[in-house]
Amino acid sequence: MKLQAFKPELGLFIADFIQVIEQNPNTNLNNHLVVSPYNEEPHLLDLRTLDTPNQLLAKALVGLTCLRDDYATASYVEIFNWSEVIDSLKELSINSGFDWKETAFYIVVFRSRIPPTTVYSDLGILDKAAHAEATKSGGFLKYVNMILSTFSPPSTDLELKVLVWVT
Repeated sequence: MKLQAFKPELGLFIADFIQVIEQNPNTNLNNHLVVSPYNEEPHLLDLRTLDTPNQLLAKALVGLTCLRDDYATASYVEIFNWSEVIDSLKELSINSGFDWKETAFYIVVFRSRIPPTTVYSDLGILDKAAHAEATKSGGFLKYVNMILSTFSPPSTDLELKVLVWVT
């Protein structure tokens, strides 16, 4: 049975946190966040590489969740709990004594149709490698990847990827 207690400061459910510790025994998790479906060391966000506003934003984005079943086709502004993320960011700023100023960041949204002939294991390998490279390059704050299976002809799966980067 999976424990469902959520640790927002880590971006993990407790069972996932235990898995991250087991997979990354030499990583100081006080300085790292899980910001994607991948929880091995090359995919963890090192908060020490970010300035204070982007650290706070990354921590707030840990709580980003999908609100709609039609996420593959709906407007990304309506898909996620952006207002809760902003509320969390305000609270983190107050609690850390940081005077938040207006800032900008990039949100990149990819939508794709995945044909039924796709070999998902190959797609997963490529996605994971691209994520590790993006994390290594710096400034990559959040990655969400969701696939909606349509099951109706032509049974093409719909994919939504959302990436948040510092400017």
